[in-house]
Amino acid sequence: MEKGILGMVVQHLPSPRVSQESKLEVVCPSLLSQQGPLKEALAKCANSSEVPTVAYITKMQPVSSRLYDVVTRAQTVSTGPVRSIAFSRVFSGCLIKG
Repeated sequence: MEKGILGMVVQHLPSPRVSQESKLEVVCPSLLSQQGPLKEALAKCANSSEVPTVAYITKMQPVSSRLYDVVTRAQTVSTGPVRSIAFSRVFSGCLIKG
């Protein structure tokens, strides 16, 4: 069943690079009147460190620090009892650790 659904999604839904320009109107209507590197980076779904970075955090999820350290193979042990993991959508640019 999963393969059938995934196949339909892949076959019928456009990729983020294709649909990004049409979604730009809904995501940030104020950009439509502007010209420049930000609008171009968002429209092309650019993913390099040389374009402006735009990310939307959809959820912050608290997790046990011990679980976080084990899963991420952390080099240093967390000091507090809870860590937060951010779920986000990167519209353009590149996010790096730190």
